[in-house]
Amino acid sequence: MASQLGEPDAYRPFFYEIARSNPSDELRAGMLFQMLGQAHRSDDQSRQRLLYSWLTGEYPGSRYVDIARKRYNPDRRIQAGADAPDFTVGALKGDQTFSREDFSGKHVLLDFWATWCQPCIEEFPTLRKARRQYSRDELAILSVSLDADRETVTTFLKERNLPWNHAFGDGAMDSQIAEEFEVGGLPKPVLVGPDGKIVAAEGSRLRGERLLQTLEQELGS
Repeated sequence: MASQLGEPDAYRPFFYEIARSNPSDELRAGMLFQMLGQAHRSDDQSRQRLLYSWLTGEYPGSRYVDIARKRYNPDRRIQAGADAPDFTVGALKGDQTFSREDFSGKHVLLDFWATWCQPCIEEFPTLRKARRQYSRDELAILSVSLDADRETVTTFLKERNLPWNHAFGDGAMDSQIAEEFEVGGLPKPVLVGPDGKIVAAEGSRLRGERLLQTLEQELGS
C-alpha cells in the first residue's frame, strides 16, 4: 500500500521500523494516525489525503479510523470555503437559543470546549484579547461547552471573566451541534464569515496568537 500511494521516503523508515518490531495492526494504525495529524497541523493537504487513504483503506476496523474521519477527512463538510451548517443551540443559562441567523452580517467564532480540556482553557486569554480588540458588531464569540453536566460548566465559569456568549451542547460530544460541526476532539474552533461561509476550521489558524493574526487578516487591526 505504501508504494502504491507514493508514501514519502521520509516516513518509510520510521513507520516500517515500528511495523517490524510490533506486528499489531492497531499499533501500525496508531502510527499512521499520528503522522496524519502532523500533516494536518502543517497544512500539507496532499500528504494528509495520502495518509488518510492509507489509514482508512488498510485498517478500516481500527478505532483510529473513526477519529480520523471526524478530524482529518480531507473531504469533510467543515472546512474553509464551505457553508456553515444551520444550527440552533441552547444558551448555558436560561431559555435563550443561538442560531447561525443570529450572527448574520458579522464574523462569529465558535469555540467548542469543555471544562476537562486543559488546552481549551489555555485559549481563554487569547479569546479575551479578541473580545477586547473587536466590537460585538464585528465579531461574535460563541463558546459551546460539550461537557456532560451543565452545572459543572456554570460553576466553572463563575470563577472566570469570559464576557461573550456561552452555549451548552446537550449530549456532549454526541450533541447535535457537535455532529453538525464534525467535532472529533477539543478544542475545536470554527470561524464563520458574515456571508455564512467558513473562513477557517483549523487549530493551525485559530489557536493562540495565530487566532489574532487570522482575525487581523479578516477584520483589520
